Amino acid sequence: MNSHGHIISLDGPNVSFDQLGNHYKKNSQILKTSIEKINQNIKKGTEKERKQLETAVKNLEDKVQIILQQKENQEENNKVKEASKERQKAMMIAGKKFFTAREKIFADRSLSTQQKSQKEKELYENIQNNFLTPEEKQFFSSMMKDNMVVLIHPNQMKESSLAKQLMLN
Repeated sequence: MNSHGHIISLDGPNVSFDQLGNHYKKNSQILKTSIEKINQNIKKGTEKERKQLETAVKNLEDKVQIILQQKENQEENNKVKEASKERQKAMMIAGKKFFTAREKIFADRSLSTQQKSQKEKELYENIQNNFLTPEEKQFFSSMMKDNMVVLIHPNQMKESSLAKQLMLN
């Protein structure tokens, strides 16, 4: 060890685990203390700027609230809510129609299993083409590749233990 308490050669043959452990602990404490000092200095040195930032953020939030309360934005917000409801309604009806059409396809005894799968795929693609932008289709496709996506008929939701489990989480 040198005069500063540092082990001259950490991997020397005469260095014990006790010495290495003490060296490690000592330097861990130096790290902790130095990081705390740096953080304190940053905090102390930026008090004025942090207060200015907090004030600016509060002013921004207040301004946003004022703007949101304007009549024009209230009207647009109502349009957003209504359009969202209508979009959801269209999706629910499309989902029901998909499952009904799918049931008919799979009930058709004149079609082979391969033909049924092909018709189901065409039905699915038709819905995607009518509801999704190319970017949304790409996103949905990547989601299906990377994660598990479960499509469940609304009537099956009540009976499905998986759906009940998902709703609980």
